[in-house]
Order: sequence, then C-alpha cells, then structure tokens
Amino acid sequence: MSSGKIVAGVVVVAALAAAGSTYVASGKVEDAFRVSLVEAVKPASGISVEVLDYERGFLNSTAKTRWTINHPDSGRDPLTDITLNHDIKHGPLSAGASIAKIHTELQTPEAIATELKSFFGDKPVLTVDSDIGWSGSQQHHISSSSFEGKLPQRKGDDVLNLSWGGIEGDITVNGAADRVQTNIRLPGFKASGTEGGDGNKVEIGAISITGDQSKVAGHYFWTGTSNLSIANFEFESGLADGRSARVEQISANWGITLKEKALDIVFKLALGKAEIAESKIDGATATLVYENLDIDALDNIARFLESTTSGEELDSKLGAIFLEQLPALLERKPAFVLRDVEVKYPDGSASLNLRVGYVGNGKIDGFNPSTDIAGEVNISFPRVLATRLLGEQVRKSVLEDFDEEDEDIEDRAAEIDEVVKDRVDQQLAMLTGTNLFEEKEGVLSSAVSYKEGGFEVNGKPFDISAFRSLLPF
Repeated sequence: MSSGKIVAGVVVVAALAAAGSTYVASGKVEDAFRVSLVEAVKPASGISVEVLDYERGFLNSTAKTRWTINHPDSGRDPLTDITLNHDIKHGPLSAGASIAKIHTELQTPEAIATELKSFFGDKPVLTVDSDIGWSGSQQHHISSSSFEGKLPQRKGDDVLNLSWGGIEGDITVNGAADRVQTNIRLPGFKASGTEGGDGNKVEIGAISITGDQSKVAGHYFWTGTSNLSIANFEFESGLADGRSARVEQISANWGITLKEKALDIVFKLALGKAEIAESKIDGATATLVYENLDIDALDNIARFLESTTSGEELDSKLGAIFLEQLPALLERKPAFVLRDVEVKYPDGSASLNLRVGYVGNGKIDGFNPSTDIAGEVNISFPRVLATRLLGEQVRKSVLEDFDEEDEDIEDRAAEIDEVVKDRVDQQLAMLTGTNLFEEKEGVLSSAVSYKEGGFEVNGKPFDISAFRSLLPF
C-alpha cells in the first residue's frame, strides 16, 4: 500500500473519530445544559426556568430559555419573565480544551424594545460568555454596554437623563461545583430629572462586588466571604424642600466561618463621610454577628427551603420546621452580637457594643428568659456631643411650643436658648443622677449587664425601677 493511501486513511479515521466525539460532546452538552438549569434554580427561589427550544447541531447548537419571576402568591400571575438566547459551540475541534463555549444574550422584550434601542443602539443589553471545561469547571464573563440617553416621563415634557456605565464581571465555578468566585464591576449610574418635573438627581459611584464561597462537604450551606463597595451615593431633591444626601465609601462584607459543628455569620458595614439633610458624620462602622449556630439544624432548615415549591407552603411550614430545630440550635448556646459600632462626628465619636446570648439548658419546656438569657451593652459618647444632639431635638420641641403661643419667635431668641439649655442639662443630669452613666474626662459611658434575672450597671447592682421614669414606654 502506498504511503499516500496510508496517510489518507489516517486522516479519514481521525476525522471520523473527531466527528464521533463531537457528536457525543454535543449530547453531553445538552444534558449538562438542562441539568444545570434545574440545579441553578430551586423552587424556593421564586424563579422558574423553561427550555423553550434546543437545536442540537454537529459543531454548534442553539437554545432558548425563559426565566420567570413568580409572584409569592402562586395563584397570581408571574411578576415578569425574560427570554435568553444561547449560541453553543462544542466538540474538540471547536472548543479545544473546553467541552463547550456558550454565548448568551438577553432577548429584548417587545414592550420596551424601542426605549432600549434608543439607549443601547444595536449593542446587546446583556451578554454572558461561558467556557465549560471537560472537568465541569465553568468560566462566565458578564457584560452590559454603557449608554447615555433620555427617558421621557409621564408628566408633561419632563425628561429623565440617564447615564449607565455598564457591567463587566467574571464568575468562576470549579469542576466539583463546590467553589464559586465572583468579581463584578459597575462603573456607576447617574439619573437626573429636567426642569418641569421633580428635578431629582441621583448618582451612584463605581460599584465592586467580589466573593469567594465554598460548599461544606455533606452540608447545604457555604462558607466564605462576599464584599460590596460603592464609591459614593448622592441624592439631591429638585423640589422646594431641598432634601439631599451624600455618602462616601460605602462597604459591606458578609462571611460565614465554620468551627466544628457550629458556624458564625458575620456582617460588617462601613461608611465614609456622610451628609444627610443637616446631619453630618465623618464615618461609621458596625459589625453584626450570629454566633454558634448549629450546622445540622441549619442543614435541616436549608433542606426544607430547597424542597419548598410554593410561597404558601413556605409560610405554613417554616415556623414548625424552625421549632423542630430549636432544641439543637439552643444547645450550641447561640448569641447575637453587635460590636465595633462607632459613629464619628466632628465633635467626637459615639460607640456601642452589645451581646445577647442563650445560657440555658437547651430545653424548650420551662424556658425562662430571666435565667436563660444573658446580655451586656457598653455605650460611650462625649458630653459635648450629647449636648449638641440633645439640643437639636429639644430645640425643635421648644420652637413648636412657642409657635403654639403665636408669638414673635425672633424677639425671644435668648429666652429660647435658655429654655433649651435648661432642658438639656436636666436630661443629662437624669442620666448621671441614676448612676446609669458615669462621666470621666468629659466622656459619658455605661456598662450594663443582665444575668440570672438581675442588672448591673458599671459594676454595681442596679434597680431597674429607678430607670423606668426615663423609658418612653
């Protein structure tokens, strides 16, 4: 046999092998495509997905899916639905190291097609490019084009000016589907009404969303962290009231950490300088923690949520499921913690730390809050800050009193100042007079603890009845 025929035979065999593997790959891709939709959308999410069409080809396939956001009341019509078009390339010749590459675009709803075209032109509103590896790994790149445009309003000739910076983002899922990494960027958004309408202005600065979560083997929950940061938020009212707000450097961090058979959920919030109406702060922080939550009890609750098929079932059974898991939850001695709370003002900082925890024997029968619950709270703030903040509130009340007397307020400014000062001094004296607060070097502070049915304030037993006159209830 000639060498030419041998080479030709090898080429034909290779081509047939590639064609066969491509056809097998296309079948695997379709199966994986359908299964992944079922796994991605659980009944309890309130979202349902349907494959409207799947056309399997030799090297390319196409699909169309409809995603429906259902109404919480299953007897009512869905809130909305969107349609996505998928162009799928598969096989070793077209996708190389990947089993498939999928390009997804949002199909523009007919009802708003004209408006969207005025913003995006011929560019797609939203696209997702996915790379699916043979191991099952997934790489998704999300993109939305930027635009500037005008949106007519219902009232007269008013127009809403819009500026959208677009979206760029990446989501990575490993082959075992037990780790997800997220990195999404939004350059920002602006909206302003024109004269003749409300004239409101809103600006949201650059947004970043990142996350790294891993599923705990054998369980229904994930550990890891998620982060949200917003460069700034601004609002300005175009109405006569002149309301406005500006906040810089907003950040939120959410995370779950596992420790043996319990976990902690931690949420952190931080703000930079902020101006809301006439109030100004130089920054604020807070950390909220749920400690010692039993993982098996949470698994059982999560399993119920995953299997729930309707809002009615969720409402009717969730309470009973929670009560079933309550003994296991209590056995871990869970606690609610609010720590590192600080608000920075130009004239000083106010801080707060709070902890409330369960200290009982884990039995629901015979639960006694006076002995099964313990807590403590620590508060501190400068006297000068308290004087100013109380003064602002007291002054409003005093001015209302003088308005009712129907007198010329401007001529009584000195008298008003004196009344405000006297009332503020009285309120501060009540705080320190009951030993609820101690004052040292111009700082008012209080350390309150509760255990075994009794209170201690600043290390000394405290009779709550002496404090009741200060409470608003």
